[in-house]
Amino acid sequence: MQPGDLICGGCGEGNPPTRRFCSRCGDSLSAAEVARRRWWQRLLPRRGPKVTDAGTRPGTRGGGASGGFFGVLQTIYRRSNAVAAVLLFAIGIAYLVYPPLRLRVNDAVAGPVTHARDWVDRKINPRFVAVRPVEVIGGASVRGHGSDLAVDQYRNTHWQVRWAKERPFITLRFGGKVDLKRLIVTAGTAEKFTEHHRPAKLHLVYSTNQSDTLTIEDTGDPQTLTLDAAEGVTSVQIEITDVFRAQKGTDVAVSEFEFFAQE
Repeated sequence: MQPGDLICGGCGEGNPPTRRFCSRCGDSLSAAEVARRRWWQRLLPRRGPKVTDAGTRPGTRGGGASGGFFGVLQTIYRRSNAVAAVLLFAIGIAYLVYPPLRLRVNDAVAGPVTHARDWVDRKINPRFVAVRPVEVIGGASVRGHGSDLAVDQYRNTHWQVRWAKERPFITLRFGGKVDLKRLIVTAGTAEKFTEHHRPAKLHLVYSTNQSDTLTIEDTGDPQTLTLDAAEGVTSVQIEITDVFRAQKGTDVAVSEFEFFAQE
């Protein structure tokens, strides 16, 4: 008996749905019950009756999908889908009712899921870590305000140098290759801000021969600037190429340079 057959109320025989009378006892099938598919049969794809064109036979050229090499492949494909559906259903039931399996699956999935979530979070909400130089090299500075004070992490100290034809610069060396993404600049001095020139433009040249040119605002507050060409660098030379001029002063001052790399 197949799903969809008409069950005779007199003898219980299954009849094709196209019949009007039972093939065994001859009773009318007008009030016959329809055979239902079992739960496991509902997981399998429905297949209609095979229809072959008149004058052709299965297994011959033009004799339908079931014939020949491609027919075999289609049969294997359909059966594989049915087996896969049953296996997935069985695995799902086992996952729900068998806690040890559920724990093992959760442990196996947790790592990749956490990694993917962290990757997305870093792209959406990037985090940065400070990169400190291991060596500072600078030209002549005003006594007591050497170039090392531009990276000492204190904003009440400052690097001060004469503003002349030769533009002031300092070189910072790092302990290894770093990918610099941001630079925070605190221009001028913490006190008497307008008594000295303040950087208006910086030209950064990296150990990779790449460079960035940055424009600075005339403020004593820390300014965060983006670096576009500082990947895989071991050193950077910072040159002051333009300044906001003081009314009377002849020196240019910088309180702090702070570099950051993305985690």
